[in-house]
Formats: sequence, C-alpha cells, structure tokens
Amino acid sequence: MNTLKKFITRTSSLMLAAIVAASMVAGASAKSYNDVPTENAYHEQIDLLSDIGVIVGTSENEFSPENDVTREQMALLLFRLMLAKQSAGGTNSTAFTDLYDDTYSGAISWANAAGYIIGTSDTTFEPVGGITLRDAMTMAVRALGQSNPNMDKGYPWTYIDAAVKLGLDRGLEDVAYTATLTRAQTAAILYNAFTAEYLVGKTASNGATIIERTTIAEYVFGYEIDEAVVMATNDFAAGKHGNVIKDGYVTLELENGKSMTVKFEQTGLDGSANEWLGKKLTVIYKIDDKTKLANVLGASYTGSHKSADSVTLSSDSKNVTIGGVKYNVVEKLSDSISTNQNELIVFAYTNDGILAQIKTNAALAASVGIGDITLIDDNGDGIAERALVKNLTAGRLSISSDGKINIAENLTAEKLTGGFVNTVKAENGDYVLYYYNKGNASLEIAQKLELTESALVTRLTDTSVSAGDKTYVLGSAASGVTADSLRASIAVGTKAVFAVKGDIVLAVYNPANTASTSTFLVATTNAVPVYTEGALRYIVTANVGGKTVDIVTSSYNVTAGGVYRYTVDGNGIYTLAAEDSASFTQSGEFASSATANGAFTLSRGTGAFYTFNGTKFVTDANTVIVVKNGSEFLYKTGVYTSEISVSDGAKVTAVYENSVGDVETLRFLYVSNGSLTGSESTAANAKILSFTGTQLDNGKVYRIYETFNFATGKRATALSLSTLDIGSVCAIDSNGFITNITVSSVTGVVTGFTSSTVTVGGNVYRLSSGFSASTIGSDLSAASVKLSDTVNRSVQFTVIGGEVKSMIVGEVLSFSAAFNKDTNVITFTPNVSGIHGDSVSLVKVTRDGTELPASDWNMTLNENGTMTTSVYWIQGGSYSFTFTLGGVSYTTVITLPDVTPAE
Repeated sequence: MNTLKKFITRTSSLMLAAIVAASMVAGASAKSYNDVPTENAYHEQIDLLSDIGVIVGTSENEFSPENDVTREQMALLLFRLMLAKQSAGGTNSTAFTDLYDDTYSGAISWANAAGYIIGTSDTTFEPVGGITLRDAMTMAVRALGQSNPNMDKGYPWTYIDAAVKLGLDRGLEDVAYTATLTRAQTAAILYNAFTAEYLVGKTASNGATIIERTTIAEYVFGYEIDEAVVMATNDFAAGKHGNVIKDGYVTLELENGKSMTVKFEQTGLDGSANEWLGKKLTVIYKIDDKTKLANVLGASYTGSHKSADSVTLSSDSKNVTIGGVKYNVVEKLSDSISTNQNELIVFAYTNDGILAQIKTNAALAASVGIGDITLIDDNGDGIAERALVKNLTAGRLSISSDGKINIAENLTAEKLTGGFVNTVKAENGDYVLYYYNKGNASLEIAQKLELTESALVTRLTDTSVSAGDKTYVLGSAASGVTADSLRASIAVGTKAVFAVKGDIVLAVYNPANTASTSTFLVATTNAVPVYTEGALRYIVTANVGGKTVDIVTSSYNVTAGGVYRYTVDGNGIYTLAAEDSASFTQSGEFASSATANGAFTLSRGTGAFYTFNGTKFVTDANTVIVVKNGSEFLYKTGVYTSEISVSDGAKVTAVYENSVGDVETLRFLYVSNGSLTGSESTAANAKILSFTGTQLDNGKVYRIYETFNFATGKRATALSLSTLDIGSVCAIDSNGFITNITVSSVTGVVTGFTSSTVTVGGNVYRLSSGFSASTIGSDLSAASVKLSDTVNRSVQFTVIGGEVKSMIVGEVLSFSAAFNKDTNVITFTPNVSGIHGDSVSLVKVTRDGTELPASDWNMTLNENGTMTTSVYWIQGGSYSFTFTLGGVSYTTVITLPDVTPAE
C-alpha cells in the first residue's frame, strides 16, 4: 500500500476529492437518481458514495437530497465509510435508553465506543435529532484520527478549524455551522473525508505506537494513490513504451517506473487522450487480485502547461532557454529532491506515432524549427519537468476538386482516419504550418501564415532578406524550408511578397502577374542603380497613389521632384515617361507646368472653375491632386472645390483632358510646395504620447518618443531629430522617423456609425477595411474598443488617403451646468473638446419633477462647444434639462434660485 507522501496537505485533499469527481464522468456503472440531475451541486459526491456503498437512495431511483439527516443516520453513514460494511447489527451496547430502531443501534454503539459520537447526556442520544455541520465536522475529524482530548475544551471551533485544514468544508463554504445538514450536504462532507488525511495508530514490534498517514480510500477501500504520467495512447507512444495501444486504453507510467494500462474513460478526464500525453496525473486505482488489472476510480491533473515556439542553446551547451527559463535536458529526472538545474525530459513527435526522446541540450536546439513546444509543469511553480515538441512543417495548402489534400499525401478528409483538425479555417491556396502523422493518418493545420505587403527587395544574404523596411530570416531547415530553396525565388531589385512566421520567411508568394493602367507619380529621390538578374535597373522612392514607396524602373534619369507617367509590368518593373517626353500625355490630353513667382491661391471664381497658367479647369470623379507640404504629401481624389495654396517658387504641373469649349477637366495636378483646404494626408501620422530618452545612431542624436500610430492603430516607439510637443500629431516620413510637421487631426464626439463610416461633428468619414479604435491608458497601454462602443465618446483621428484607419477613443460625453446670477445665463459645459458642427434641440425641462414647456427655453450651441440658455424669470428649484446633440440625448441637472424679471 502506498503512503500519501507529499499529498498530505489541505490542497492535496481538495485535489484528491476532485479526482473522484472526475471518475463519475464516464463510468457506465455509476449510480444515478432521478432527483439528482448533473447540475446538482452535489451530484458527483452522491454518485461516488452510492457506488462504493456508503450511502443509498430512499428508493431505487430517488435520493431525496433535501431531506435532513438525523444523528442515527449519521452514525450509520460514518460506519459504512470507515469500515466499508453495510451494517453493524442491531445490538445496543451503550447506556442510551432512547434508541428505538435496531437498524442503527449497532452503528451508534460502534461510533460511541470509538469516541466519534457522544450522547446528549449519559443516557440519551436523541437519534432523530438533526445533525449540524459543526457536529458532522467534529465526528469526521475524530474518525480521521485528527483529534485530541484538549480539543473538546474548545468545541466547536477547535474541530471546525481542523476540518477546514483537512478540506472537509469543500462545497459547504456557504452552509452555516449550526445548520442541519441535508442528505446531499452530508454526502459532501463524507466525500471530502474519503481522501482527507487519515491517521492510523499501529503498534510496532517494540511496543511503541507508530502513526501511519493514509486515506480512507487507501486504508479502508483498498485503493492506491499514485502519480503517473500518460505515456501512450491509441495514436502516440513515448519512450520505452514503444508502440501505441488500442481500443481506448492509455498507458500510465508510475513513479516507481512500473506502468499500467487502463481505459481512458475510467480516468474521467476531459477531451481526448492525446491531450494528456506527457502530463502527470494523480490517480486513485485498485489492482484486481485475480486479473492483476488496474481499475481506476479517477484521475486529476493539478499541474499546468504552456506553449513556447523557440529554444536557445547556451554557448557552452550546458543549458537551453525555453519560455524565458533555463533548463538542462536529461534522460531521467534526478532522484534528489532538488538539483542545481531545472531538469527537463523532452519527447518529440515524429510522423509515425512514436514520440522520440531528446536526451541532450544540443540535440533539442538542433531539432526545433517552427515548433509547438508544450512545457508541462507538475508542481505549479513555473518550472517545467517535461516538454513535448511538435515541429510544424510549412507549405501551401492545395485541395483538389475531388477533395485530395496535398500536405496529407493526397488523402481526403474522409480518409484521414486519425482526424483532420483545421480550427484556423485554412482554405485552398493558404500558406500554413501543419503537422501530418502518416502513422495514424491525421492532419493538424496549426496556423495560417501571414502574407507581407509587396515590397522592394534591397538586400539578400545567405541567411536573410531585406524588403521594404524589414529584415527577415530565410527559412527554417527543421521545418522543411531551407534558405537555399527560398533564395532561388528572390532577387534584389524586384518586389516580393513573403509568407512569414514572425520574422522568418517560409515561402515566397507568387501571385498572377498583371499590368497596371497608366497614371502619374511623383519621384522623391533620384534613381539609384542596382544590378540584378543580369540586368541593370534603378530604384526610386516615389509617391504613388498617395503612398510613398520604393519602385524599380529601367529609367536611369529620374530626378527627385519630377512628375512621371508610369505603367507597371507583371514583374513589378515601372516604365516612366518624364514631362518632356511625348509619352507623358495620351491622345486627348495636354499638360501645363509653371514655377510660381510669388505665392498665390487657386480658387474657383464666379464661373465655378479654376484658372492656372491661362487654362480654365474643373475637377471630376477621376481627378487626382497631390500637394507636397514639407515632408508630407497631401492627396485628394475626386471632385474638389476648395482652395489650393501655392508657395513662392513651387513648381505646378497639370495634366488636362481636352474638353469641348474653353473649360478643361483636370486629370492630375502636382504642387511641389503648398497646401490644400480639407485635404487628406497620405503620410502616416502619430500622436506623441511621451518622451522616453535619446539614442545615438550613425553620429546623430535621436529623441525617443512613445506614439500612437494612426496608420497602424498601435502604440509604438519612434525616433525623431526634433523636439516635439506631447499631445501633438506629427507626420512620419518614409523612413519611419517622426518629423516636426504637425498634422491637423479630427477631434469630436461620435454621434453615429455604419459598418463602413463614422459620424463626428456632423461630418461622415469613411473607415478603412482594417479600421481599429483604441483607448490609451494612463500607463500608455492601448486597449481595443468596438466601434459600437465609441458612440457618445470623444475621439481623435487623422484621415489618411481618404480613410480613417484608426482612432483614439476618450471619455464619454457629458455636460455640467452652471448659473451666472449676474447675466441670468445657464452654461452647459462639455467634459471633452471638439463639440461643434452639430445642432442642439431642447426636448424636455422639468422643475422638481414637474414638466415645463421646452419651447419656453432657447438653447444654443456655441463655437467653443458650450451651450447656453438665458433665464428671464423662473421659480427656484431643481431643474432637469434634456436635449439632443447630433441625435444623441443628454440630461443635466442644476439647482436654480428664484430669478425675478429684469426691470
């Protein structure tokens, strides 16, 4: 018989009580009653005690859980629990003269002789009196050998304290100590006693008394309690256990190195057996004397597990770091209580159902690619004892018309008899990370890989690639993707899209080649030559469609500030035509350009058209206007009717469609230095949240700021050469640095929204497909907010390329009211700024609960966001003003004095 060893604590007794609860989940033989449904709080306790014969129903199918328990019934229940017998007979060997039912006399005599239950006097027992929680606790503590004579002096609190320490109150925390227990509640305390610490006194050969620490489950009912690790299922087997087993069984390896095979359903554990591989369970079981097979009463998992995806090997190979903790990979855990290192046993999934043990730090580091590492912590101290490594393979999912899956050896979902898990909902054509086990024909798609935006490849080495403003690691050999295989599909000077896991490129995406239509761009740098794929090409940074990007062209004479017509071929190569080229305009078009001699403004005259360089023009839905303002590009598409400011010395280039008559239609306009009224910035913008320090880089001292990037909707750290005002919104240049160019932002209160728009200050703004809204906490943390939760709250955002990509959400709008007795004016002041452009309507006024005509009051919305109403004569009292602003209702209460008419 095993002893409890380290299990004997209050926590362990609670945990062991949970084990037997688990055994009720799947046991086909479990007793059940019609009046004890599964949602009953004591369902598991009643079922267990019925199964082991401690408690029986009031009829075959009824338990009567709400009936009170009497003192004589408690004696019999305690007898059955402590001796595993049904009856003690009908003989009364006590001095009690009020025992009337022989059914209980033997049990009362036994309990009284043992000192577990005493009478209400020397000659009375009060057998039909109710049993209270405190008396039940006292009886159980005594029966478990946890009492001493001194405790009687402090009754009942000495016994209550001992009962709580033993965990006997589990599930009874809300029951008063003086309350009479029901049959269901009594089942709970007996159930808790079943696995609580039981002290048994034994006499040694020398006559001394030895105390054995055990449990009723072990000592009385013959169950053993042990720790065991799940080492084999129907699909997988680890270490020496060799092959998988069949028919719903699992193999459990005990601490003594022995193993037993049991039905998984007997454990009562949730989920599939595979989910419990490598996890240490506490198991209550009994070995059949004849068959030598284990019968499991239940199992419980009290450890924890977490995932990691990378392993770092130390320079001396003496440890590995996983999930921020250093470990030493060993073949077997040390027998000593503690070592100087965190020892770790590791098994790795193969593709044939066998979990191969990894025995050294170096072997683990070498074998992990894009892996799912499960760290299993038995003791709950944050340090794992075992780990399971499941390396994932990268590939592109292809499902044929007849359902064959390429990454599963062309098996269909129906033929994946071991299961097809696709919780990430990957579809045909997606790049994925997956685990395929051909041994049991199972496929698990663990993750869909992210596709990067198309970016220019500027650097390529043996192990890395740089594209856009990011550098990526090329491949993961352990995941089946080598750097060599990727490099064959990448070339410097071309654009590429990658399928990535974090900063690791696992595939090069090749979409169908398409050519773009002809339109215009503005170069912001000169052409830089690159030699790639046997051809000399050039890289240019340009503003294309409102965005600053790097492009590859075959044109060598591109200069910063120039306007070019362009087309793009299927390989992403731009063909450029300069202003002086015959290809700059097409049939039906003409161009005009000039350099401003002094600042001027283009505005519509009385004829509703603009005039530039002698040409009258209007805009239409296809018009594109780009104005450079410092390092920021202002961009406008469609009909434009506001002013265009042109600075002194700015170059203006216009392309017109030659319309009938003397007014032309503007196709494209570029101003090298100016501004637009109501323009939309195409640059990324950020709100400056805080200054955190400085950084020296390439001989320049940068200031470090915490920002909220309106283009990404995320908080980020960014650098600037300038000193910026906290709270201001500034433009970000193409290199990711914050400029000192402040950008006007929209502030106001949200009064409405649709799936694609938001209304602020009476204006409707278009939302991008990836729109996000966030609050910024006092610690500068950003938390996501639903669009529906922004109504009636203050917001701040910028319009980028005609759309709102993200916004900062502030306080809920409310108004405070104040009365000026000198002017007889009530002023309603909002708690947030940006209240303008909306109409206000007063809909209800009450005084001390009595409604007054709202038409007698005249409320106006002022430019600064306040609202005012003048008072000429009123009776004093508590006034409530309800008004609508932008369609949203607000109520403000103010106490006013008597106001007499002005003389």
